Amino acid sequence: MRVRVDPDKCQGHNRCYALAPALFDVDDFGQAVVLGDGLVAPDQEDGARLAAANCPEFAIIIDPGTLDGGDVLQVGDHFYVGLTSRTNPEGARQLAEILGGYGYGVSFVESREYLHLKSGVSYLGDDVLVVAGELATNEEFGGVDKIVVGPHEEYCANCIRVNDYVLVPAGFEKTKARIAARGYELIELEMSEFRKVDGGLSCLSLRLPGRGRDVRRTSAGVEV
Repeated sequence: MRVRVDPDKCQGHNRCYALAPALFDVDDFGQAVVLGDGLVAPDQEDGARLAAANCPEFAIIIDPGTLDGGDVLQVGDHFYVGLTSRTNPEGARQLAEILGGYGYGVSFVESREYLHLKSGVSYLGDDVLVVAGELATNEEFGGVDKIVVGPHEEYCANCIRVNDYVLVPAGFEKTKARIAARGYELIELEMSEFRKVDGGLSCLSLRLPGRGRDVRRTSAGVEV
């Protein structure tokens, strides 16, 4: 294990130094620094993890952990973290430790079929997932209501709920019909060029938290 500090994130709270003084120090400007080359002895690994979990800015990074945002799916107060070519078990474990400190539950979902977890599953709210391929039968999603995407339409599993609408890639008529049958209104977007480079709707979105209610509407605009 090796530990490092991201100087662009560190704000000088120095909890790492208080919790693991054998690994961290404070420079003349009040910023945390790693002692030596950052290599952590086996008997100090718990201290390194404790320091990383308690850093308010998440500025402490334990290598070799990798994590991609496309592998993180939030469903209410629970997070699903995909284990893929972009996110490894150590990176997922570090995120789970941080989220657990805030009272969130975490499940790990292994995926070999998709580049990212959210390439094959999306959350629409209302305890409904749109899910495709190997993920449709994954036991981690066993307690959630699922709209299953059929063969040859897996790309449509990457869709986005925005207020009362679901944004979906154009085409994929069977999946659109299944989503619409649940009472959602759809907006189709042309995504064919982005698809060529493995880009999906969630990759191209920046969503900010709002104060809207988690409601559905039928095509007539009536809340259900």
